[in-house]
Amino acid sequence: MAIKQLFYTSCKKGLSSGMGFQTYSMSEGITDEERKEIESYCVYVPPDNLPTLPSCEEIDELFPLSFSSFKLKNNKYCICSSKYIGRDYSGRYGNYFCHVLISQKPWDFYPIELYGSPVFRESLTDEEQNREEILYLPELEEIPLGNVINFDTISQFLKKDAVDKKRKGFIQLMESVLDYSGSKKRIIYCDDKNNIPFWIGAVLMCLPKKLARQFSFTTYCYNPEDLNYIICAVDKKGSKFNFKESQKSYRYHIHNFSGELNYETSCSSSFIKLAEVGYTVSKEIFMPFIDFIGQFEYNFLDKDINNCVNLYNIVKRGIEKSSIENIKKALSFAISYKSIRAYEELFNLLDPNLDKMSTQVDLELLEIITKFLFKAGLETGNGKYMTKTYEFFFNSIHYLLVDVEEIPLQDIIDLYHRIRELEQVSIEQFARASLDIDRIKNIEIYVRGGKVRHAKFYFNTLVRDIIIFNNKCDTQSRKVLFSMEGENKNITILFNKCLEMLIKSPEDILDILSSFKKDYEYFAKIILRAYYINNYSKRRNEVEKILAGFIIDEGNKNSQWKRKIYSEINRLNGSENFLFSIYSFELIENSDKENFFVNYCEEVFYFFQDYRDKKFSESLELYLYNKDIPLEEYNNIIDYIDKGSIINLICRNVLEKLFTDFEEKIGIEDAEKENYIIEKSVDIKNRFKIKTPLSTVELLYIGNKIQNSKEDNKVTLLKKIKIDFSNMDEYKYEGYLKWFLSSICVYLKNAGEHFKVKKILWCEVYSGIFYNVYMDTLEDIIFTKKYKDVLRAYGIEGYTVFLDFIIAVFKNMESMEEEAEEILDNRIIDILTRISERKLKEYDSYFTEKIKRLVQVKQIITKWQYIMTSVHEKNKNKSRFKFFKK
Repeated sequence: MAIKQLFYTSCKKGLSSGMGFQTYSMSEGITDEERKEIESYCVYVPPDNLPTLPSCEEIDELFPLSFSSFKLKNNKYCICSSKYIGRDYSGRYGNYFCHVLISQKPWDFYPIELYGSPVFRESLTDEEQNREEILYLPELEEIPLGNVINFDTISQFLKKDAVDKKRKGFIQLMESVLDYSGSKKRIIYCDDKNNIPFWIGAVLMCLPKKLARQFSFTTYCYNPEDLNYIICAVDKKGSKFNFKESQKSYRYHIHNFSGELNYETSCSSSFIKLAEVGYTVSKEIFMPFIDFIGQFEYNFLDKDINNCVNLYNIVKRGIEKSSIENIKKALSFAISYKSIRAYEELFNLLDPNLDKMSTQVDLELLEIITKFLFKAGLETGNGKYMTKTYEFFFNSIHYLLVDVEEIPLQDIIDLYHRIRELEQVSIEQFARASLDIDRIKNIEIYVRGGKVRHAKFYFNTLVRDIIIFNNKCDTQSRKVLFSMEGENKNITILFNKCLEMLIKSPEDILDILSSFKKDYEYFAKIILRAYYINNYSKRRNEVEKILAGFIIDEGNKNSQWKRKIYSEINRLNGSENFLFSIYSFELIENSDKENFFVNYCEEVFYFFQDYRDKKFSESLELYLYNKDIPLEEYNNIIDYIDKGSIINLICRNVLEKLFTDFEEKIGIEDAEKENYIIEKSVDIKNRFKIKTPLSTVELLYIGNKIQNSKEDNKVTLLKKIKIDFSNMDEYKYEGYLKWFLSSICVYLKNAGEHFKVKKILWCEVYSGIFYNVYMDTLEDIIFTKKYKDVLRAYGIEGYTVFLDFIIAVFKNMESMEEEAEEILDNRIIDILTRISERKLKEYDSYFTEKIKRLVQVKQIITKWQYIMTSVHEKNKNKSRFKFFKK
């Protein structure tokens, strides 16, 4: 390769204007930018403890050669030899000469091997010094190596004199070199100037050339803190660097080899030990390792090189002689740094041992071996590697699952998922291997007698394999979850068995559900299958609560998730029972929440109408039996089912329950405000012929009509009431009597109409209440001003309404019980005693005239005379009391 050159020194004439230190000349093609950067490295300050006016002999004997290697910013490679030469062209001391070699490509040798090479010039000739025209320096095609630094001379250096001291020094330097990639701490050391290049050679020539290139170095500089060399040698006495400043140890690796190394040095690096053996015992032991590491794509030195030593030992000695930890380290290196040749050698070593190793691995070793095997298979393109890898991985994972129970199950699951997601792994191949029919049959046989731990692992991993496979492959190749057709049958049998075991462990089934909750399609199938498998479980209610509770809890956190899951579940056959189960538990959980049912209708039934059609009636029934529903909520429910035209979905007994409960809540006080829902309820009951014990809505409906109707229509409206009042309690009955009678009695024109009212509103059980309320109403008509406007409008007296009622009652006295008759008599007598004698005559005249044409006239007149006699007697007693009082 063509090597360019550059000379830098103090001269009369060079490439800069004027005289002094400058680039004297260089090869054609070196740019000014490159020249200036190279010149920054061409600095030589001699040790300050040396003579300032040295003789030629002193220069050769005392002044160190600065031999350096570095890279330019544009990645060109440079080697520079800088020698102190004493006087310059003017006779002044302090001159030095730098000869720089520049290469576009990396050197095919170690730069330190050029130390002492005859290629380097030490000064300008007189002719060059005095030349008028500076010529370009020629490019070099070949560079002779120096005979000073090579593996053998380094070996001799380390083995000759102060062997123990040099061994310690070598270990120290190598540890600093290995540490550089992590700490970025530069390495500064001192020793006799003749030893310096051997130390540099020792640390760099035990590395492959591509690794050694990353370390710039110099065999001498005055102040290493002003330069950027990674490995920098200084003069102990004559440099500016102070070895005693402790703070410098935080910035640099510092080594002083000029004194005694009395402390013990322990070496933990297998690479450093191997290199030491190579230098001090036999390079035949070490050099094959350099070739071995060179085949890997390992381009920057760090402590991983120790793992390469482990790998090298496995290849050379066999895997049986390596510890588990060393195998881990070795394969980790092989995974990180590619080498086809090494992969083939390693696989051939591992292959006979894979079956045995599958029962000896831990999680870390399994992951490392599997990663290596997959990478080897991918890089070499050897299908045999892949087949062996799957076999080893599945056997090993089963071993960890079954025989090493102290390993947390989740750690094994996580490893399985990590391996499947490796970039070297084809998910299609992985799934086909994991779901191989023979493997599935074997797993199913094992799980039958296995533990929940085993069922959980295989269910989790195999379902995930199916999901990922289906997401990657074409539609025709998709695996169907829980299908009994074709090759899916065996997988379904296994999954059913796993779920049968998992539902016995609440914590584990919840973990499974949580793992797949974002895989909507598959989650729906899993939870529905678990629900139906649970139907045969002794713990049916407990498990059902767990399954439903999971959906309720997750749905409360994320309404969008809930909608998607309901949608997926609803698509599956037989899903309505599970959805109803969820509803049942959700109802219990929200027992105090108002409008729960209507909200559920709007959030669920509205979107899933096939589910609604099957389960609406049952859902409503459960709601009615499990919640104390306020009146407003009944209104909303009735309105919802009517507007939604879904009343046909409701069973008759549920409708009857709905309206019966509704009628227990609604009362007269709600009549006017709730008129809309009352009318709607009456309509629904009529259309569907719904009977309820109380018929409250009909009563309220008629009552509202009576309240708002014309006077002559009120009795006609009352006739529409056909109710058995005995189903009411006495307080409600009394309330409805007061409500109706206060609106009707004043408009009754004769005894016949009173009889009709009695017939409609009469209740044998509450006869006393009937007569008391009726008499209270008549009493108000007679004695209060409440009805005066109506009476005036009709041109009648209030007593006529009262007397017409008495006539109607007396006509049917034979059917009246004694207790009721006594109540009635007392109330009539009490009212009449409050009437003046003059008015009583009018009462008697009206009464007598009204009954004279009646068939029962004798019976009635007898009863009337008894009443009047009692009134007169009571009035006499009252007069006597007043007299005596006066």
